[in-house]
Amino acid sequence: MNTVVSIIICTRNRGDSLRETLASISGCQIPADLPAELLVIDNGSTDGTKSVVQQTNMSNMPLRYTFEGQNGKCHAHNRGMAEANGEVFLWTDDDVRVPADWIERMCRPIVSGEVDAMQSGIKMAPHLRKPWLTRALAGILLDWTPDRVESPTLVGANMAFAKQVRERVPFFDPDLGPGARGYYDDTLFGMQLVEAGYKIGFTPDAVVEHHFDESRLQHLSFLVGATAIGRSSAYVMHHWHHQTLPKLWLRLFYNLMKLGFAKFVRFFASRDSAPISLLEREMTYRFALCRELIRFRGEPRHYVRHGLVRIDADGSSMIRTRETCQA
Repeated sequence: MNTVVSIIICTRNRGDSLRETLASISGCQIPADLPAELLVIDNGSTDGTKSVVQQTNMSNMPLRYTFEGQNGKCHAHNRGMAEANGEVFLWTDDDVRVPADWIERMCRPIVSGEVDAMQSGIKMAPHLRKPWLTRALAGILLDWTPDRVESPTLVGANMAFAKQVRERVPFFDPDLGPGARGYYDDTLFGMQLVEAGYKIGFTPDAVVEHHFDESRLQHLSFLVGATAIGRSSAYVMHHWHHQTLPKLWLRLFYNLMKLGFAKFVRFFASRDSAPISLLEREMTYRFALCRELIRFRGEPRHYVRHGLVRIDADGSSMIRTRETCQA
């Protein structure tokens, strides 16, 4: 029977965490009519990730390892799609644990033709929850319980879509995501699917558990994340939405932050046990957004407005096939 579902995990230097994720997937139930394969795309690891994969025994599906040397998670995403044999691509991360009926819940609506893509929730592992972790701060860490998702979108830790969507939306933009600006690689891809007329569904019944590194709960990590989100937002605003902000407003805000307004915000906003306040995070985000938008002024767009395929300055697209990956 032909492979129907390709589970794709992109990883970099998280061998120990990946081992637990693979063990979790090995416990998945495989519906008789949804045979699956598992692809691990190694995006330049130096920690023995390859050995972890080679030593893993998957009794419920074949496991394949592929090395992608171009740094950036989107390069690994695009390599995974080029290598996959399935008709549905099911995605998760290397620090996630999945439920036993994950494949059925995420892929059945796509195979049956109800939707073209699926999203479900992401919950933080219980040992990572802290008393100061408000719902807003938890959301920054991808703690998405079903009632948080007002309208379906795509978040790579727990998403699926039909292979056929690549006919119109062929790849993830490598200027976004980890290894580049940090975020919004999956968000932009999801917006492009909606723009192309594809339907994204949501199920509350396939929530995965997120076991991220505890260092992400520290002040510096929140600041780095807010900066990355600001830079990523600016990229999507400029290149995909073709949005601009008044030059005077941008310069004013940027100069205020350079003069030490961020320290002022931090001093008066951080008055509880949380490592960062929402105000400090918001101002850090806005500073990064403004700085990037200023840099983008006059730069050619990478897309026609709300375009489905990125076009670079030389007129070439960035579509990768299995043949070009292996060349």
